[in-house]
Amino acid sequence: MRAVRGSSSFFQAAFNYRALLSLVFSLAVRNGKIASNPVRLVKTRKENNERVRYLKEKEEDKLREKICELYPEGEPEFELALHTGMRRWEQYGLRWQDVNLERGTRFQSAHHGRSSAADRPGPAGPPED
Repeated sequence: MRAVRGSSSFFQAAFNYRALLSLVFSLAVRNGKIASNPVRLVKTRKENNERVRYLKEKEEDKLREKICELYPEGEPEFELALHTGMRRWEQYGLRWQDVNLERGTRFQSAHHGRSSAADRPGPAGPPED
């Protein structure tokens, strides 16, 4: 299948080809075959690999069942992740000053170079019944 110019698969293919060419030229520089890597002069587009996906009800039930079976003490972590979108490292790094229960929001004060739950949609509080 051929990537159509302007589509996301086209840009992904271009990104991958540039990375491959850069690697080849970097190896050539390292081995003394050429003086510099010409690919480094080519501007790169910032890759958007952002994706928001929610578990389907059956997926959630199956996952919860396995967690309860194999790792029952991990269910609260799963529950928090499910309803806030927080990753495990974000859960353990969360402080009360990062949470506003009145507004139902949360933020991460330090991302440590990673994207955080503050960058993803999701409530801060318990699920609404």
